[in-house]
Formats: sequence, C-alpha cells, structure tokens
Amino acid sequence: MSESHLAHLDAIGVITERTIRDSDKSYVVSGTFRGRAVVAKVLTSEDPHWIERQAWERGLYASLGEHPPPVRLPKLLHETDRCLVLERLPGTVLAPGRYPSGLDPIGVWRVLDALAQLHSWSAGTALGPAELPTASLIDRQAASGQLRPRDRELVEQLLDGATAVRPEHGDPLASNILISPGSVGLIDLEHTGLRLPGVDWAVIRLLWAPGNPWVAPLIEDRVRQEGIDRSYAVHLMLLACREWRVHLRDGRVPESMRSTLTANINLARRAVSLA
Repeated sequence: MSESHLAHLDAIGVITERTIRDSDKSYVVSGTFRGRAVVAKVLTSEDPHWIERQAWERGLYASLGEHPPPVRLPKLLHETDRCLVLERLPGTVLAPGRYPSGLDPIGVWRVLDALAQLHSWSAGTALGPAELPTASLIDRQAASGQLRPRDRELVEQLLDGATAVRPEHGDPLASNILISPGSVGLIDLEHTGLRLPGVDWAVIRLLWAPGNPWVAPLIEDRVRQEGIDRSYAVHLMLLACREWRVHLRDGRVPESMRSTLTANINLARRAVSLA
C-alpha cells in the first residue's frame, strides 16, 4: 500500500525521508518539499468520517493562514484531494503512546499554558462553525456499552442550552505536541475547532493522568478556575466511552486496559452526576 502513496508524494515533489505512520487511516511521512522540511499526510481510509475530518483540517489550515493563532501550528504548504503537505515544526513529541507515563512536569506546564492561549484566542470565523455534541455522536459513544440510560439523560441535561464555545485543539495526545526550547507546537488539527469548553482538559485528564497522577489536580484546578464544570463533565463522559469503544476487540476490552478504562468511566460518571 505504501508504495502507491510514495509514488503520489514523489509526483507532487515531496522527497520522503522517514515514515511516521502507516495505518488504515493515513500514511504520514517526514521529508522535504521545495527545500523546506515538511510532514506529508496521505488519507488512506475510505471511511466518510475520516474523509470529512481531512476536509475540515484542510479548510482550517487555509483559514489559519489568514488569521494566525497565538500558538505555534503548522502551515499548509501544498494540498491535493488526498494529501496535505505541512510545515514541519521544530521539537520532539512530548511523549509517544496514547497513555504516556513519566511525563516531564515542566513540559506539561508549558503545554497547558499553550493550550490555554489557544482557548483564549478570539478566532472569529477562522475556525468555522461550532461543533457541538449531537445525538448521533452520543449514539456512537453509546455503542461502547458503557453509556447507561441515566448517564445519557444527565449528559443531555448538561447540554441543554449549552452554547458557549471556544477554540479547542480537540485531540491533545502527548504525541500531537512538539516541545522545543523556544516553542510548543500543536499538530494533527483534524479535530480542532470551536467546541464546548473543556474537551482538551478532558482528553488530558483521561489519557495523561493514569500514568502521571499529579496531572489530575492540575486539570481539575483549571476547570474550576474557568468555571466550565458542566461542559467538561460532558466531554469526560463521551470521551471515556470513546476510549472504551476504541479498545474493544471482538467485543472485549484487553485485560491490560480494563482497569484504566473502567476507572475513567467511573470518573466521568461521577463528574456528570455532580456537575
């Protein structure tokens, strides 16, 4: 499969140096394009969801060129109907893996501050229309089998009348953050946009805190200071269900992940009941 993608990249002038990811969703490489260091992302999935997300990301990069954000994001240098060629930002990933451990506290503080800058950005129309949790999204997360009727009722109550939105990265995995001495760079913007406040904090609480327990109070403090308990609780519940669904294999969650995912579901359940 990757040979055809390499041929496509070669045809548009990308000189490939290293494969970063080769999956059923995307083929991602680092290399050069017209003398500049780049990352190129080729969409490999035919899933309408991922086709839609790449189209969203393409439009977002185009808008950001006209409305620069207050944090470091890559610039779009070239595009085709299946490929984005992006500026390669300096730095190394904060940590590999979906559930990192042993995170550097100073690095984490820098990331939280960078995300807070993004959240406070008066983006105007640069990020397009707001993306609010819909009934279809709730249905999709309910497929995890972990969203009880009472959980759903509480989520829908919390969403009732919720209209305040702000810029959120949407998927701040530790591997989507580049740390260098002079900057923090945020990459993979396919979920970035105007969202109900708290999705970034919820992702970090669910994915970073299990291996770095000291992260949890940092997130809870920010949620409390920002007064976003209700929307944060919604994100916790839906994302905890998403994580369970992501890890389902043949109808079962691997034993190695069961305790972490169960703890996150219980955390989210408490949050929506108290918000």
